[in-house]
Amino acid sequence: TNPSVSAFPAARHFFPQKSQFHSSKGAIRGFEEFFDDENTTDAVTNGRAWTVPDLRRKGFDDLHKLWYVLYKERNLLLSFKQKTQRLARPVTPIDESRYQNVKRSMACIKIVMKERMKIEAMMSDR
Repeated sequence: TNPSVSAFPAARHFFPQKSQFHSSKGAIRGFEEFFDDENTTDAVTNGRAWTVPDLRRKGFDDLHKLWYVLYKERNLLLSFKQKTQRLARPVTPIDESRYQNVKRSMACIKIVMKERMKIEAMMSDR
C-alpha cells in the first residue's frame, strides 16, 4: 500500500496499489468511466467527506490523486443525475449524499492548497 496513507486506514479506498490507480474499475478507460456498471449487485457505501484536518496531513501527490478520484466520482454522479432526470426518475438520497460529500471534499482540498500557497508566499517574502 501507499506508505503515506498507512496512518489513515480509510484512505486506502482512495489510494489503491499503483497498478490500479486512476481507475476504480480496472481496465475501463475513457467515456465508460463516467457511468456506474449497472450489472453489479454491490451496494454502494457512502462514507463521510474528507475534512481539512485530514487533508492537511497529506502530501501534494496524495492530494492531487485524491482530487482526480473525486473529480471522476463527481462526473460519474452528475452523469447519473442527468440520466435519471432524462428518464423522469428521482435522484436517490444516497446519490445526493455522495455528491454532497464529493463537493465538500473537493472544497476542503482547495482550502488546504490555498493555505499552502499562502504559507509558501509568506516564506518567499522573507
